[in-house]
Amino acid sequence: MAETSILQFSPLFKGVTEEEILLLLQRFPYRMHDYKKEQLVLLADTPLKYLHIVVSGSVRGVIPHFSGDSVYVEDITAPNILAPAFLFTQEALVPVDVIANTDVRLLKMKKTTFLTLLQEDSRILTNFLSLISHKALFLRKKMEFLSLTTIRQKLSYYLLKKYEKEGEVIHISESLEKLSRMFGIARPSLSRELKYLNDSGIIAREKKRVCILNSRALRAFLDA
Repeated sequence: MAETSILQFSPLFKGVTEEEILLLLQRFPYRMHDYKKEQLVLLADTPLKYLHIVVSGSVRGVIPHFSGDSVYVEDITAPNILAPAFLFTQEALVPVDVIANTDVRLLKMKKTTFLTLLQEDSRILTNFLSLISHKALFLRKKMEFLSLTTIRQKLSYYLLKKYEKEGEVIHISESLEKLSRMFGIARPSLSRELKYLNDSGIIAREKKRVCILNSRALRAFLDA
């Protein structure tokens, strides 16, 4: 049961003790599945029959495209749930391809079993409903981002969102490689846009530290 101890840090089990979680898992059957790095974990548009919780490692969600390219959606790390907002929809299909970023272990529980658990413990039910609400908000923001057409607009949107949270001086925690994947562009293209904003005096960038000098200019790019 040591491998399930991380579940006490999962938003699904907020307010539930580790001992209570272990007792629940003894009563509600589940299985563990392992996946290697870059292995396909879930295929888009296939039936979503189980609750999936990342117990170790991380995965990424991508939207496949007929051209062979894909659009990055998000990374999901332990101990979070895969596609909670789609688990009990009428069609209940996997919304995106899910690919292992690292070696990954997932806890899988049948939907019917999980539903019984939700009906029995109101704390976990409340947590699950909260997760769905947060995911709906995330998807709305993601659609807003994907509606932007140029690299400059996407970068401006990203910087402004950080600016709203952190103020004039922001910290970019992601690597350029991860940012370019998030934007669905090549890394050199992202580097050129960052250089343009820096040379134009709109931002002042020093490695992962960025000072927003002209937020109005960034907003103007979004309205262009």
